[in-house]
Amino acid sequence: MDLQKTSDGWTALLGAMQGTASGAVKRAQAAGRSADECITPNDLLPIRRLLAAAADPNQACSQSATPCAISPLLFAVHVGYGVIVEMLLRAKALPDHADPKVPKPLLVACANSNAPCAKLLLEAGALVEPLDAGATPMTIACECGQDALGIVELLLQFKASPDRADACGNTPLMWACEANAEGVAELLLNARACPRRVNMAGDAALNIALKHAQAKEYRATGTPLVELLTRHTAMTAPALLQRRVELRGLSGRPELNGCRGVAVSFDPKTGRYGVQLDGKVREKVALRPATLRAVGDG
Repeated sequence: MDLQKTSDGWTALLGAMQGTASGAVKRAQAAGRSADECITPNDLLPIRRLLAAAADPNQACSQSATPCAISPLLFAVHVGYGVIVEMLLRAKALPDHADPKVPKPLLVACANSNAPCAKLLLEAGALVEPLDAGATPMTIACECGQDALGIVELLLQFKASPDRADACGNTPLMWACEANAEGVAELLLNARACPRRVNMAGDAALNIALKHAQAKEYRATGTPLVELLTRHTAMTAPALLQRRVELRGLSGRPELNGCRGVAVSFDPKTGRYGVQLDGKVREKVALRPATLRAVGDG
């Protein structure tokens, strides 16, 4: 038997894993349980045989439906089969091996809030801090909200930075605030995440939390997160943040006096609000509080 390629383009190992996934999913749907719980020893037998016969656990392949090369480990993490992930790692699968066009296995585990798979990968030496400037396992996990509490705690145990930002300047704390995840935010703050950092849009974590506290879907639960950030920043929420304002008393740009907009951000270092002006241009300007007056929503 050819251990490397099958007629449909998969490696024999990936083909066996796909068969295992298909059978376990059907049983899980019938039993109302997770697919990982429904894997049987018989499901794993073809995989064990292939690994014992020296099938390469790192050989990736692609099909027309998946133009990026998928490795066995990435496939196992994606479907969430911890027992297969463990088998592959014991067979010397590389924890960070992935096509440059697809996420690394640890990022996928974090995106799926799969703490058992993430732990296996970290214990096998997966990089907790990627070498490029993109998303990190921590920022990806925090996007998932309160479901990511266990993974965030795990990443911190493996020395992941609670402050490293993604390409847009968003820190893990900002993503936790975006997801209104108070428990995750508290965990990051206790790990000394800096609440005063500002992303490329000019927003600090408190700004993001305030936006959601005023949104209908978060109105009942958003306030505790604001209070948490306020305590850790030792500052009160800026009075005009996320309110409609009118510009007045500007000498440098007098043509803007009388214009209206929304104070969408506040920079504690400069003491200025970022105001998104109404109108077609929708210019954003940085202004001192003395040049702004709160107005109604009309």
